[in-house]
Amino acid sequence: MPQHPLEVEELLRYCLTFVAPYRSDLLACALVARSWTDPAQSHLFRAPYLANLEARKPHHVLSKFHAALSSNPRLLDHVRRLTFAVEDWFYMDRALEPATVEQICNLAFARLESLCIRTYKTVLNSFSTLLTLPTLRRLELSSANPDALAALMPGPSIQHLDLYCFDNAVEFAFPNSVPMADITLISLRLDLWGSPYSLPGFHPSDVAPFNLTQLKALSFRITPSFSVGAVIKDMQCNNIEVLELDFLGDYDGDSFDLGLFPNLRILRINSWGNASTTLVSTLASAVTLPNLYTLVVGLAIENADWMSIGKLDPILTLFPSLAVVKVEPTRAGDVDKVGELLPSLTSKGLLQIIPTHGISFFERRNLWWQETVDML
Repeated sequence: MPQHPLEVEELLRYCLTFVAPYRSDLLACALVARSWTDPAQSHLFRAPYLANLEARKPHHVLSKFHAALSSNPRLLDHVRRLTFAVEDWFYMDRALEPATVEQICNLAFARLESLCIRTYKTVLNSFSTLLTLPTLRRLELSSANPDALAALMPGPSIQHLDLYCFDNAVEFAFPNSVPMADITLISLRLDLWGSPYSLPGFHPSDVAPFNLTQLKALSFRITPSFSVGAVIKDMQCNNIEVLELDFLGDYDGDSFDLGLFPNLRILRINSWGNASTTLVSTLASAVTLPNLYTLVVGLAIENADWMSIGKLDPILTLFPSLAVVKVEPTRAGDVDKVGELLPSLTSKGLLQIIPTHGISFFERRNLWWQETVDML
């Protein structure tokens, strides 16, 4: 019989969840006793983040990680999410050397569920082994190369795809069709700021043969050239339960009728600048949605754009199905401004401000998407 409550493995693992965000504390816990080592390591290795943060030692992080897993294969069972990221673009080619990446990818990951890749196309072939894992459900790809996804050849187990393309300086041509299994997506996120994918007529199937008939969550950016009709043409809009829209502040064009999604339950709208007329009219089209129970308005705006937020106030008070409207400002210091510029929402007790927790707006937005999609 255990002599101490923390000798009960289930209780120990539960207690360590409160320490999990603090790496130094987890490292200390791993050294307390042999019985603590594996539970602490399960958190330490749950979501490794491999990046080229040390320009003078470009392979240091990757090599240490590979050595740790090779010497103790049990650690492989703890890895659920794996991120390869280019943080220092100047040293990109040296830091994510394909051979080192491939050594890691060839390890026997048994429970890997999510893979995040932020790099250029030159390294992508190294990930081919991981992409065929039957446990892999989520792929996040951030690249300057618009045909990078076709080069990756993801397997049929992928259900959640986040595709980021952040460079409009590349020479663009739609990729040739590739032999790839049909991929049935549950969620799709297209963050294509400045990307050639913003061209009218772009459709996700131009990159890979996605089956969008089961799609439940969709996120994309509204830009002057982005064709909404092309994106949703093969979707069963009645199935969409989660929708995220990003509006560039300087875009005033045709509004997007949210009535196309009658079963929408969760809506997030991010304003990157002025609250445009297009944003306001799009938001107004959601007022009569019968199943909407969560509305989040993200304000990624600068001081000069704050006054335009007042245009949202009359619309935000009209949603009959909402107990509160969640508003997420860019900075912690903007909280008071939100209440002042949304007086009707505030006076009716409908305003709920989401705290920043010292995390950047971009990161909070990404975390919100992952957590929301994971509930589907």
